[in-house]
Amino acid sequence: MARSGRENKADGDDRTSSGEPHHQLLTTTVFPRDIIIEIFTRLPVKSLVRFRCVSKSFKTIISSPEFIKYHLMRLKSSTYSYPFLLIPSTSKLGYRSCPVESLYMNPQQLGFADLDHSPFLIEAGRKPYWVVGSCDGLICVAIQRRFPALWNPSTRAFSVFPEFEIPEKKRRRYMVFGFGYDLESDDYKIVSISCYPNKDPKEIRGAGFSGSQGIVHVCSSKSRNWKRIEDFKYGLPYDYPGKYVKGTLNWLLDNESSSIVSLNLGTEQYEEVIQPEYQEDVTQKTIGVLEDCLCVMYHRHGDFSDLWVMNEFGSKESWTKLFRIECGRDGFQSLQYAMPLHVSRGRALLWLWSSLAVYNYEDGSVMHPLSADVWCAQLYIESLVSPDEQDNH
Repeated sequence: MARSGRENKADGDDRTSSGEPHHQLLTTTVFPRDIIIEIFTRLPVKSLVRFRCVSKSFKTIISSPEFIKYHLMRLKSSTYSYPFLLIPSTSKLGYRSCPVESLYMNPQQLGFADLDHSPFLIEAGRKPYWVVGSCDGLICVAIQRRFPALWNPSTRAFSVFPEFEIPEKKRRRYMVFGFGYDLESDDYKIVSISCYPNKDPKEIRGAGFSGSQGIVHVCSSKSRNWKRIEDFKYGLPYDYPGKYVKGTLNWLLDNESSSIVSLNLGTEQYEEVIQPEYQEDVTQKTIGVLEDCLCVMYHRHGDFSDLWVMNEFGSKESWTKLFRIECGRDGFQSLQYAMPLHVSRGRALLWLWSSLAVYNYEDGSVMHPLSADVWCAQLYIESLVSPDEQDNH
């Protein structure tokens, strides 16, 4: 006996009576395009990556530069969106991540998962690489500190930049990088500072490395060419990547006053950041970024550490002390190199250069260590932004 049409469709026929696929009917008939876009902007990146395989119309929408920017804007403005924490993997070469909120909710059962980025490792030749920074879901890494690359761990896409050629006329002490977004040119930029000894120490204001200078190069995602800009004549920054804040990269200097110097990625001009006035003597400083605001942690060795946040970048009056950690009382023996990563509801996630800790600055409690062998830690958001600039325009 012949089967009915309904029975045939139940066996897996995914077409309408007119012969059109059901997913095509969904995109063209059931919902207007504007409604579909609005729904998609509320979905996580992992769902959108899967939906690109559903139909050509879905792929066209999700892959369009306009949608990628709209989705990113909505994600960054959402109060319900939490970043992810990237740390080295303990089981294999590479990195693992977990939502930052899970560290606060259930620190006893950390949900770190290894990231699938084998194509990136193959391209890198499995050579050591350092995390430079993160911006809009892109993570910048430096392979052997000479081959910068952009990597989106959410989409598993990556793009290697041209090799940075180290100037040979002077002996190199070390190199520091920075990565951020140029608001004026709508472009992502990588900055490299090569630190060298100088023939005339009197020309240099820095005291930590007297007689030094920094030769600075910039490479943009659009041009993919390294160009030299004005030298870094403020002494030497610490051997750590610059911190990105609202179109600028910021470095803490190794000099007597521990100055902070900012590079505007649009104008490519430098400016010293005015710091708050401290009541006590400071023995060590570290800088970080909290909710797109520059922050500084001031340490008095073996005594306390204060966290200050610059709520309006460039405004001295906007510095606010968020909390103080009493080292002995609150369970920390030393916070000399601690760096703040994230704050939420009276809690702060701290990177202690070898481990992670959560400090509740409302009641003074400490959860430490959350994870050991953490030689680097980087926050990032999930996005659809492509490492290849041509895909974003």
